[in-house]
Amino acid sequence: MTVQAAQSSRWDQLFEEIDAKRAYIGGDQSTSVTPNLPHVQLYNPGGSTKIVHMLQMWVQGDGGNELTISTGTTAMAVLGALPRNLNFGGPAPVGEVRTSAAALILAQIFIRAIFPYGSVLPIFEGWGFQLGAGEGITVMNPNADGTIRAWFQWIETTA
Repeated sequence: MTVQAAQSSRWDQLFEEIDAKRAYIGGDQSTSVTPNLPHVQLYNPGGSTKIVHMLQMWVQGDGGNELTISTGTTAMAVLGALPRNLNFGGPAPVGEVRTSAAALILAQIFIRAIFPYGSVLPIFEGWGFQLGAGEGITVMNPNADGTIRAWFQWIETTA
């Protein structure tokens, strides 16, 4: 991602990243049964030589109308659906989408949100986290017997 004296439009910047084969999208869902809580995470693995710049995140939940967003350094247990480069034929991402259904809250919560049941909630539209090696952002449904779905859009640059 480059910084210029005169910035082009956000769309121009996104297309530049797609053309450079650095833009990715991925998501998954996690469902839990009491007493577990569903988690979905965008994670930059330890030892990575890339920085993951999260641009957008969308979430949807069932089994309650609350969600939490947290950061941490623990990878969720299950490697989720494989993300894609937005430029087909581009390299696979370093960033991983991971899931877990655990009885504990697995990361430090910094946002709690209430949303209409089953609706898709956009979060971090155009601004998100920069994840170094071994860091992740996790969305969780704090209601047991629930489901959480999360989709992420990000770019990767060399650390």
